[in-house]
Amino acid sequence: MLVHALGHRPATQAVTDGWVTDCAATGIEVVEESRSTWRVWHVRAVAERQARTAGVGLADLDVGVDRVVGYALDRLSVRLGSADPIGEPAVLCRADGGSVYDVHGATSYTSARVPDAERRLFDVARATSGRRICEVRVGIVIAEDAANGVNRNDAQAAMVRDLATSGRRLQLALAPAGTGKTTAMRVLGRAWSDTGGQVIGLAPSAQAAHEFGPAIPSDADGGHTDTLPS
Repeated sequence: MLVHALGHRPATQAVTDGWVTDCAATGIEVVEESRSTWRVWHVRAVAERQARTAGVGLADLDVGVDRVVGYALDRLSVRLGSADPIGEPAVLCRADGGSVYDVHGATSYTSARVPDAERRLFDVARATSGRRICEVRVGIVIAEDAANGVNRNDAQAAMVRDLATSGRRLQLALAPAGTGKTTAMRVLGRAWSDTGGQVIGLAPSAQAAHEFGPAIPSDADGGHTDTLPS
């Protein structure tokens, strides 16, 4: 183990143009999986891991990583925020040409795929051709809960009615933690399944899926709660 950890392997990867472009493309895909915007440090961390895995020699390591980062940010990323149209004089610029008044590494980037995905979500959210539940049926389910001693406040009841009757294919229910979103989902899930709808719950983590599980009707056709696929 010590020999493997401390031994120096010979360089196996030359820093070629092809390797730089491939690593940059892969690096952007990696950061896209976990964030919608990134900074130079996120891309550099991925590039350094790629260079180490590929076996880039120590003499070429810094130059290779710099080339990957530069290609990823300049060619494969979209800079966020507008640049100042008034440039700084040379005495107030760093060696790389940036202004000394700019915080180094603070520029945020994204990729063309992220705004495209956001536009597709907006398009779906505007569509009102989805399945609807009549307001009377929703009111019956809320009244059944009240008869069983489970009372929903006005905000929870309004959220359930809006989600169930709007016909929108994508909707957002946004509220602070502890305000009863999951509790309200029980009413929505039961109303949805009782009228022939299918309920599938997805959560970003196993713990969240476990907590969300009770909100999914167990008798719904195919209803279950799971984590989001990576």
